[in-house]
Order: sequence, then C-alpha cells, then structure tokens
Amino acid sequence: MKTRIVLIVLALAGSIFWGCVGGPSGKSGAYSTGTQPNPAIYNYDANTSLPRYNPDGSITFIVIGGVEVKLLPMTVRTRGAGAPSMATDAFDALEKQGKAKLADNPQDFDACIILASLYIDRNGSGDADLAIKYINQALGIRKDDSLALYLLGLAYYKKDDKSSRAQALTNLRLALKSNVQNMKGVYYIMGMIHYREERVDEAIEAFEKVNAIDPGFADTTMILETLYSYKK
Repeated sequence: MKTRIVLIVLALAGSIFWGCVGGPSGKSGAYSTGTQPNPAIYNYDANTSLPRYNPDGSITFIVIGGVEVKLLPMTVRTRGAGAPSMATDAFDALEKQGKAKLADNPQDFDACIILASLYIDRNGSGDADLAIKYINQALGIRKDDSLALYLLGLAYYKKDDKSSRAQALTNLRLALKSNVQNMKGVYYIMGMIHYREERVDEAIEAFEKVNAIDPGFADTTMILETLYSYKK
C-alpha cells in the first residue's frame, strides 16, 4: 500500500510573496499576507517522492509551505552540497511573514512549522535552537503531531552532538508511533544517527528499511555495504 503524505501550503488572500521555490506540486508555494486562510492540500506518494536525492548531492527531506528542508547524505558526492535551498531575500520575506502571523495569532500551527523549516534548512549558528523553539510551540498547539515530531528530530540532528542525536532519535521514534507519513525520511535519519554513534546493528536495520521502501535510494546501498563489512 502506498503511503500518502499531505503537505499543507498556507495560502492567504493577497499577493503571492515568492516564486523562486517550488512546492510539492511543482508550482510555487504561497504564504502571503491576509486574514482568511485558504489551505491548498497536496497529496503525494511519500515512498517515492520524499526524501528526494538531488543532483547537488543533498537530500530534500520535506517540502512544506514552499520551503525545502535539505540535509547532506552520509556520503557527500558533490562539493558545496547541502546549501540552503532559497535565496536570502526569499528567506527574509518568509521569516518576516511567519513572525507577523504568530504575532497576530500565537496558535498559528502552520506559521510555526514554516519558520522551523526555514531555520532547519538554513542551518546557521543557532538556527537549530530557533527551529526547536518554534516546533515546541507547534506541539503546544497540536500535541503529538507527527510532522512536528519529524521536524523536531531533524532539528536536533542538525545540532550534531551526542545528547542532541539521542533527543533526535526519541522524537523520530515518537513520529513513527504517531504514524508519520514520510517513513523513508525517518529511517534514513535514524540510520545516520546510529552510524555516527557506531551502533552497527541498529544502523543496518534502519538503512535496510529505507531500501525496502526505495531500493538503492541515495547512498544507502554504499552505507549498507560498509556496515555489512564491519560484521564480517
């Protein structure tokens, strides 16, 4: 059975603010000023669509509100991979909009998620902590939301220290229990964490699940060959 993921692009009355980053449908996202939300819902097959391996060597783990969240794979194939997926001016415009929306309505779940996605993707100093702040705000609005838990796992993974990797695993496991749709993304990140922590059996289990969903995805086959060699 194909797993479906629903990505919500918050479209509000007024002019469209950007057109440089495509949404899941292949069209530009829309998150503009206004008062009445008009959510446009995009369905697509999470097993084959996300995560997506990109020509620059990065992996797009989620697209929401026109924001692509990219991470580097275990094996970086191309120099310069993993750069933020949008220009600074587009980032600044979306950040400003998101903060304005939250100022008007602190219960705006979508604004929290879009802001968190922006910071995870940019991955500058302190950005992971900012993402965690907004995701926790989102979880205060929708407890145990699978998308928020998934993003929280990504944010903690970006902090790249042992305690944060442990917290990332905790949230990714909670996302699985909450029936997160992007299973391949969850298992890939879990595999990367176990690999970094030298837990070979757990890493193999996670990457084998990725391969079961999407055989040969990104560098999964190469990673598994390396992990299997450790077991010999």
